[in-house]
Order: sequence, then C-alpha cells, then structure tokens
Amino acid sequence: MGIYGYVAYSASKFGLRGLAEALQQEVIGDNIHVSLIFPPDTDTPGLVEGNKLDTRAYFIKHISITFDN
Repeated sequence: MGIYGYVAYSASKFGLRGLAEALQQEVIGDNIHVSLIFPPDTDTPGLVEGNKLDTRAYFIKHISITFDN
C-alpha cells in the first residue's frame, strides 16, 4: 500500500515484494517456496520520528489497526 509521506518506504517495500515474487518463480521448480513477512510497527528510530508528525502518526495508527484485525 502506498502511503502519503512514505515514498521511499513504500517503494522499498514494493521492491522487496517484487523480488520475492520473482525469486518464487525461479525456485518453484525445485519445490522451494518463498515467504515474505512485513511485521507491523517495528520499534525503530524511523517509527519514533514518524510518530512526531501528526499526519504520519494518524496513518500509522490506522494502518496498524487495519492489519491487526
């Protein structure tokens, strides 16, 4: 999901997903499966800084609620 104010973050997450999907296609013939996990709200300096900005904190809170349910 692309999120306002998170251009670099969203692009890197889409990049990881594309890499995992391409890798899965390459190794499926060898019965190897690829899983990709994106943990929510990982305690990092970036999350702390993002929470200081009102608009980002709003989106972080609502995205976390959406995916936790």
